[in-house]
Amino acid sequence: GVPENVGRLRAAFALMEGVIWVGYVAGPTLGHLCAASLSYSATFFLASIALFSAALLALFGLPETLPPQNRSKPFEWKRAYPFYGFIYLLEHTYARKLAAIVFLVLTGAIGSTAIVPLYVKKHFAMSTVEVGLVQSVIFGMGAIGLLVVLPALRRCGASVKRVIMISLLGTSIGTGCFGFINAGWQAFVVSCGFLMSGVLFSVGRAALTRTFGKRHRGTTLAAYGSMEVLAAALSPLIFPTIYARSQRGGVPLGSGMAFVVAASICAVALLVASLLPDDPPPPCSTDSSYERVEGLGPIPVTPGTGVIEVSREGETRWAETKDHC
Repeated sequence: GVPENVGRLRAAFALMEGVIWVGYVAGPTLGHLCAASLSYSATFFLASIALFSAALLALFGLPETLPPQNRSKPFEWKRAYPFYGFIYLLEHTYARKLAAIVFLVLTGAIGSTAIVPLYVKKHFAMSTVEVGLVQSVIFGMGAIGLLVVLPALRRCGASVKRVIMISLLGTSIGTGCFGFINAGWQAFVVSCGFLMSGVLFSVGRAALTRTFGKRHRGTTLAAYGSMEVLAAALSPLIFPTIYARSQRGGVPLGSGMAFVVAASICAVALLVASLLPDDPPPPCSTDSSYERVEGLGPIPVTPGTGVIEVSREGETRWAETKDHC
């Protein structure tokens, strides 16, 4: 396979994550402005139009990025099934730790940001637009961290582990401080603590995909997406429940307890991150793709690519390199 350009891969994921977070910045502000000036139903209608437009753009505007020679190998359901990617994560020590970190932070971050609107609107009587501005500051700081701070850290020679730990430390502190604010303006100040909150996700994607090589990049990203879905499904069950229970009294820190729990989850992820090596290990030997061999001739074996398995489909043979992690 072609050697991975790690710097370009990290830059691509950072840019992609930065664009996502820029959308997070615009979304809350525009949504709350529409709700305040029009109506909630009109806001949902406009959002559905935007989503439908994005779907049409993806369907008709995006080119196919996978080369035809890689698309012609035998179809496998297990590779097409997103949760199958977890098998790869569980078989590799570095990937297990990194996946645990990402899942914990996703759970804490999604849960805490979900209750921010409830918290600031109830306790500080913020208007609908002000609530949107608080959320925009949170995600805006994350976008700045991705697009400005992360490249600066990497240019200064910071290791992947150090970048991850800085991100986790900032997220833990920022999330926990939300539980102790007692004025509306403090919500905007504390939101600035989320400067590095989005960095982990782009670095995590790049590290995981590099670990398993180009051939398994799609499977790895599918597993990463599955973690996001699971975290997004669990967080609304956990943190709004804690927040609702705290409203009845008898809970330390009152309504801020949910933020402290989220910060504690991020702190556990920080402890796990301390066990990581400074940089990801060398890629597994899975970078060589399926090799199509017409007819019944011998299968060429590339030195250093591991054990070759051969399957036959009609008059076509397929050579696959086994994983060596």
